[in-house]
Amino acid sequence: RRWGSDGWTNSMKERGRALGAPFENWKWWPATMQCHRLIAFAEERGVSTVDSNTALFKALYEEGKNVSSHQVLGDIAQSF
Repeated sequence: RRWGSDGWTNSMKERGRALGAPFENWKWWPATMQCHRLIAFAEERGVSTVDSNTALFKALYEEGKNVSSHQVLGDIAQSF
């Protein structure tokens, strides 16, 4: 983990669980520039930003995928 421990995320995880986002499998702190590009690309093709963000958040926080990976982003893009 980039900053040593994940203690700084505990309050965020707690708030997320209360709102229905359990962060069950959060393993990565990815660089997100490619995610932003995917969101813009999808939006240009009629995919709502809500749907693209939901797919990215699910992949990262619930499925434990590294959304910095071009392979992962390609798989997400194909799901739209």
